[in-house]
Amino acid sequence: MREEGDKNPDPRNKIFENMNDILDEWMGKGFHPLVMIDSNSEITERNLNEFNERNGLHDIITSGRDTEAPPSYARGRKRIDFLLGNDHFQRAVINSGALGLDDGLRASDHTMQYMDLDEKLLFQDDTFTPMPGFHREFKLHDVKRKTQFQETLQKRYEHQNIAKRVNDLATRMENKIQLDEADIKAYNDLDDEIVELILSTAKRIGRVDFGYQRNDIKYSDSLETLATELDHQFPNRDDIDIRQAIANVNDAWKAKRVIEKEDGEQRAKWLEKICREIARETGQDADKTYRAMIQCALSKGMFKRLKAILKSEWAALDYIEIPEDKCYLDKELNELYEFDNGIFVAHSGFEQDLYEGYGRSIKVLTKDAVVVEVEKSEDVIHVLNPESIKAPTWTRVTKPEEMESWLM
Repeated sequence: MREEGDKNPDPRNKIFENMNDILDEWMGKGFHPLVMIDSNSEITERNLNEFNERNGLHDIITSGRDTEAPPSYARGRKRIDFLLGNDHFQRAVINSGALGLDDGLRASDHTMQYMDLDEKLLFQDDTFTPMPGFHREFKLHDVKRKTQFQETLQKRYEHQNIAKRVNDLATRMENKIQLDEADIKAYNDLDDEIVELILSTAKRIGRVDFGYQRNDIKYSDSLETLATELDHQFPNRDDIDIRQAIANVNDAWKAKRVIEKEDGEQRAKWLEKICREIARETGQDADKTYRAMIQCALSKGMFKRLKAILKSEWAALDYIEIPEDKCYLDKELNELYEFDNGIFVAHSGFEQDLYEGYGRSIKVLTKDAVVVEVEKSEDVIHVLNPESIKAPTWTRVTKPEEMESWLM
């Protein structure tokens, strides 16, 4: 800023000026702004307040609430983190709040702000959810399959005379003032046929083109060197079809599993062979080294067996315990835990005996929590007996249908 000639630079004010320019550009294109900001100040600070009023932005977290949201910074009592949106966002908000300081990113000294939005109100239409990658027949960056799909689909279009039928139907409809049921049916039938051609072609390309299984690929130098050392002969790919290749892979996998189960004994035999070869080549006595290596290999195999024997088997859940009271207080953490349909929801305290009705998180009941009575209003929970020392009590549920109703 000084290089630009500003002798009294105000970086904070400059940031808001730059943000105003950005919002002007995008709002002029019809977009609705959502600003997520760590402002290092409260919402009433002059620069931030002027920025919000100029751009018609609201504090989403506290909109429509009578109480103030909790502090968002660990080393202070101020709230300096905000979600700012215009009227369009404000109308679409279903719920909003802030997580506790220990929730979410543990490395941060700020709390995480959140809001839930009604997608139809926000986007004014049904939203489009992309199909997961593993459900797709192929991806566009797969040039080989993409090209084959385009060529195959073009041939099928030509075979079905799709282009001419589309043009004929369009010409027929252009000459009519009002479409009849026959025209609508013809349009829908042709549309369904085109969609079916696209889907069936994609399935066909995805099913028959394995891509990576090519016969012209040579074995790498390192693989050939290893095969020579192990005296292994590569099979001729021209003599093996896809079914036989899959069968060979399955056989190799089964053999690998057998070797893994007999790892100790197999390693002992291999070590004995190595030691005998060393003794023969060097003339040294390898028995002592051999016995130590054999013992190590056998011990490893025995350890695997003992681990398998001593490991407890999986057992069905035979009971659960349900708390008998509704609310619990941990005075040291200043958190109130509310048992709600099978889970404990934590509420942070903001004043003496008062706890937030929103900005909640799911937690495990702490060992120091005691049973308390509360009085709830719209946004605040008041603890009536914070001096309580009553320990939590639990009811054991053993009937499968009752356990299922709590867990599902």
